[in-house]
Amino acid sequence: MPEATLADLPRLVRVENEVRWRGQAALSTVAAVALYWVVSWYLDAPFRVPETLLVALIVALLSTAVAGMASALRIREGLQETAPPPPSAVYETRANAGDRRSRVFVIVLFAVTALLIADRVVVGGGVIAGVIVGLFLVMGIVDVLEANRWRKAELGRLARLYILIPSNALAGRYGRVEVYERPRPPRASDEGDPTVELDSLA
Repeated sequence: MPEATLADLPRLVRVENEVRWRGQAALSTVAAVALYWVVSWYLDAPFRVPETLLVALIVALLSTAVAGMASALRIREGLQETAPPPPSAVYETRANAGDRRSRVFVIVLFAVTALLIADRVVVGGGVIAGVIVGLFLVMGIVDVLEANRWRKAELGRLARLYILIPSNALAGRYGRVEVYERPRPPRASDEGDPTVELDSLA
């Protein structure tokens, strides 16, 4: 099949890997914003510490309720009825995943930077930084915990579980997704999937 045609096909991505990466990216964003906040505060920037911490706490509590319910629903509905991988899709390789995730990182970096600039210019006091930390911290923790549950589901089913990402999309859907199941190759260890580079040829 021509390479141009393959590039237009949707890609199958292991759901555990995608969700874990999403969680780790969110936690990395929290660490970067928190570091920015601490350094700015140390340099005597005008921060409203109590208000920022209160906003972060409120956002974290609200996000916990929403993200927790969404995660549980996503897993329950995803595992309720799986399907075999569609023949019209290709398996994403490590190179393709790295390129896609790098573009997501750049977009998130610019968005967070713009929000922090707006915080300094318009709002002030680090309140928006508190919103970012409260939201992304919960999303990151929930995603990492969800990835562990997908991993346990794979071990219990002796299979690999995938989601389908359109060729023009940068990440999987955060809401309900259809899950595809494929028996785990005997040579695939629990620590990784060495067939990922070959899956595009399967």
